[in-house]
Amino acid sequence: MHARHLFGCLTIAAMAMPVHAGRPLSVEDAGVNPVGQCQVEAWAERAQASGSDTLWVAAPACGVIEGLEVGVEFGVPSHRRQGDAHRSVALKWVPEAAQWGAWHFGAKLSAGSERVASEEKWSDTPVSLLGIGSWQAQEQLTLHVNLGVDHRRKPSDTTGHAGLALAWQPHERWLVFAELTAEEKVTPVRGAGLRHWLVPEVLGLDFTVSRSNAVRDSTTYTVGIGWYGIKF
Repeated sequence: MHARHLFGCLTIAAMAMPVHAGRPLSVEDAGVNPVGQCQVEAWAERAQASGSDTLWVAAPACGVIEGLEVGVEFGVPSHRRQGDAHRSVALKWVPEAAQWGAWHFGAKLSAGSERVASEEKWSDTPVSLLGIGSWQAQEQLTLHVNLGVDHRRKPSDTTGHAGLALAWQPHERWLVFAELTAEEKVTPVRGAGLRHWLVPEVLGLDFTVSRSNAVRDSTTYTVGIGWYGIKF
């Protein structure tokens, strides 16, 4: 996908989509945990094309110094021979000074590895560098924008990717969102979902659905839980 086509898709999505990112959104938000505070997000993911296999994912993250968060993610399929496993580590940096009006900016660097169902060995996944912007349009409405690159060493290859999400919080216990993610040479993916806060900003349940544009049997569903504000 050429850059102008990618940005065109994002612009159209922004116009078509009638607010706190992170899980359940796949688009990143410009926010990190304070120093000494953690979160744990976990979810089950079922892809229509995978039949009965479910991917179980856990992703804890903690604020280690002012503006810097360290996170890890582990994904394990319910049937090893039918699904892929993955693991990764990420550094997310959102300095307090990186603001412009109602915009907040940050960056995320991540790397990891995966084991496909047909193989025993783990192989490196691309290193990803992501630029993040979040715009607080109003108290209940937030726009999140991601622009980044993935670099794979063997074979050497660099691809661009982007994401756009609009999140709305009509009530302290509810969050709804719509998003679009796109990558060069890959069909864009549309997603939507909601979160219900059992305890506002502390414990939430969520549901998402996503689908690749014009691709049959590409729908993916997730059900998850998030626990925030954990002190250490």
